[in-house]
Amino acid sequence: MEPTRMAQRVTGFARRPANMRAAERARVSTEPTGEPVPLDLLSLVAPYRRYRGLSIRVERLAHGARLSQGRNNGDRSWSLAPDELDGLEYLPPSSYDAHTLSVRIISLDGGDGETMAVVDVPIAARPAKEDDHEPDLAPDETFRAELQRLRHELVKVKSSLAAREAELAAARRSADDAERSRQSLKTEFSEAEASWDRELREQLASAASEAEARLAQARAAWESENSARLSRSELGVQKSIEEARKRWQQEAQAALTKAQAEWKVAELARLANAEASWRDKSEKALADLQLRAEQAEAALAAAAANSRSSGKGSDIEIRRLREQLASAQTALAARGRELGEMRAAGDAEIARLQDELGTARAEVAARHAELTDGRTSWEAEMRRLREQLATTQATLSARTVELAEAKAAADLARDKAQEASASLSKAEQSWKSSESSRLAAAEKRWKEQLAKASEEANTRVEQAETAASEARAQAEARSHQLAAAQASLSARENEFSQMRSALEDARERSSDDAEQARDRWQQEMQNALAKAQESFKAGEAARIAAAEAKWKAQFASTLAETTSRLERAEAELAATREEAHASTASATDEIRQLRDELAAAQTALAARETELSEVRSATEQARATADQSLKSVAAEIEKARQKWKKEADAALAKAEQKWRAEEAPRLAAAEVQWHQQIAAQIEDLQSRLEKREAALSTEQECSEALRHELTAAQSSLAHREVELAEARALLEQEKERAAQVPISLQERKPTWQMDEEEKKARFRRRLFRDLAIIGCLFGLAFMLIPRVQPVVANVFPQDLSLRSDLEPLLKLAGLSGRNAAAQAPASTEAAHALVNVRVANLRANPSTAASVVVKLARNVEVVPVERRGDWVFVRIGQGSDQREGWVSSSVLKDVATGK
Repeated sequence: MEPTRMAQRVTGFARRPANMRAAERARVSTEPTGEPVPLDLLSLVAPYRRYRGLSIRVERLAHGARLSQGRNNGDRSWSLAPDELDGLEYLPPSSYDAHTLSVRIISLDGGDGETMAVVDVPIAARPAKEDDHEPDLAPDETFRAELQRLRHELVKVKSSLAAREAELAAARRSADDAERSRQSLKTEFSEAEASWDRELREQLASAASEAEARLAQARAAWESENSARLSRSELGVQKSIEEARKRWQQEAQAALTKAQAEWKVAELARLANAEASWRDKSEKALADLQLRAEQAEAALAAAAANSRSSGKGSDIEIRRLREQLASAQTALAARGRELGEMRAAGDAEIARLQDELGTARAEVAARHAELTDGRTSWEAEMRRLREQLATTQATLSARTVELAEAKAAADLARDKAQEASASLSKAEQSWKSSESSRLAAAEKRWKEQLAKASEEANTRVEQAETAASEARAQAEARSHQLAAAQASLSARENEFSQMRSALEDARERSSDDAEQARDRWQQEMQNALAKAQESFKAGEAARIAAAEAKWKAQFASTLAETTSRLERAEAELAATREEAHASTASATDEIRQLRDELAAAQTALAARETELSEVRSATEQARATADQSLKSVAAEIEKARQKWKKEADAALAKAEQKWRAEEAPRLAAAEVQWHQQIAAQIEDLQSRLEKREAALSTEQECSEALRHELTAAQSSLAHREVELAEARALLEQEKERAAQVPISLQERKPTWQMDEEEKKARFRRRLFRDLAIIGCLFGLAFMLIPRVQPVVANVFPQDLSLRSDLEPLLKLAGLSGRNAAAQAPASTEAAHALVNVRVANLRANPSTAASVVVKLARNVEVVPVERRGDWVFVRIGQGSDQREGWVSSSVLKDVATGK
């Protein structure tokens, strides 16, 4: 019977009362047992060793049977632990029939006990033994043990087959898992492809909006950067703006001067040309008028001459001529007026052109500045776009790297699948080789055992035949003994006849010697002979009868014993032959059954191998499909990447062209707006600078007031110290007086003493107040001066009067710059250096852990004396104000070179 897997629980067995189980255990433990039968359950439990908790239950034991180890459950079943299986024996009763034991393997991992497998173990029958005087007719124990061992081997093969089926099921599950993983991988790749396509569309859709947003972001970034730069370094920006403003003013002034010179030259040339043209026109008009006047005068003279002769007609002609002269004069006046108007218009046009030229120059300067700023911003925008393009390319590279990682992961998964397939093939080959070797060894062992059993059976048959031959030989020996007895009897008769002949010879010989005594001897002899014959005959007949009876009885008993032994031998031989025949037939049937089961196991194994090969081919096909899918996905991804790259490049080129097309008007508008913003910022900075100057002047006044208050406090403190000394002297005098003249506590204090105490109290209050004020002033000075001094040193030049006004307070705070003595040229030839940082520490030793002697502000002049590594020993000041110490060489710059 093959091993059966069950899913039932151990708690499903029928339970018996406790008293019945106790009685059963007591009865089993007291009953005698037969020969022990070894049980090899380790091979049955070996496939289930991977489970942590195992329990083995042996059921359906024979009545009165028990096991050598374990615990009796009282219901013909025993419970065993895995460590109790070594050397386990089955102790059946003295006689039992063939039965089957059920071995139940239970897993205790879940806590409630689950049946993993049930294996049947057959036990051969054993009949009861006969008495000692009867021959042993039981079957051969060796042959039965061999059959039992073959059954155990068959059980082991079945358990191994069950384990292989479990492994095959696990291989199927792993193949299903591989197929599911392939499907999931394919799904993931599909989802990744869809997501990549979606992201590509989204990126292409957002490329235009991003390109448009970049312009606004460039402007916002420039504004924020400008604001941040202005807020980070306000003084630097102020200085740079001031320098830029001066530079712009100089450039604008130079451009204006140049433009004015050019315009003046051009205007002078144009005015000269206009004046020349006007002069020519005026001269022509005057010449024309003069010519007309002369003609008129000539005509008038002619008319006067004719008038004398013509009369009335001449008056008419004169009137006409006068009218023509008046009209000519009127035209001449009009031309003069036009000339004045033209001159005034020319002057106005010159003034307007001068104004327009100044405006144009200002606009040109502003446009130039705006164009410079716009070019800078455009270059910054182009850099930013290039950075974004580089970022996009980096993103594309990252996507390429991710794709390569995905491909590497797919290759790794394929390699793992190949490794799993290789390990599966290796395990299968090792299993096949081990199984083939085990089957070959088992078959060889079975053949050897069968040959041995056949040899033993033949030996037993030969032994039985030998025993029968010995019985026949014994019967023949008995027959020979009977023949020998008969031969001995005939020999005795021959001997008696010989004695008789000898007597006759002796009687013939004695007749010659003693004739006389012959008669007597003959008589005596005859008498003796007669007596001897009678006695001999009687004795001989009795002896013969007794010997014959004895021989007959002995031969009969021997013959009967031999016959019975021969019959028993023949019966035993027949029984042995029948038993051997039956054993041979049962062994043949058993061997045939074992061979059938082995053939079935081999068929099942072949089927499992076929199924395993199908699973392996399906796995290979799935792996090939997965590889093909990976390759197609990789090709599609590469194609999509190339397409996306082309589209992204086209979109970027289009966006760049669009940006370039739209940048010119935006730059123009941005130039105007930036110019306005810069002007507003300059005005704001100027106002802030004025506020700072006003605040600085206020702080200067406050510092001056603090200095005066500090001087007053110091004088007040000196005065209070004098008063305190006087008070202490008065107190000592009063103590001495009190020591000399004791005063009672009940007496009233004098007025002078009360006034003195009141004065002391007021003095103490004023002293505490002054000390508190002085402490507050010192604290305020120490808090304000380190903040004010660097600002003063950075904002104002060194020659301002505020520096000299703040110098006492800076000296008092230990932050004094150059004094008056240091400002004069040094009398020595030593090189001077300036402090190049905001605040530098002058230390007592060349170490950062040394104490600070004084703090040096920016541009304070020092005299280097000695250099030690990165440290320089310097001196500042002269006379009593001279200080010495060590500073780092990185904070100094040379006065001559400025480095």
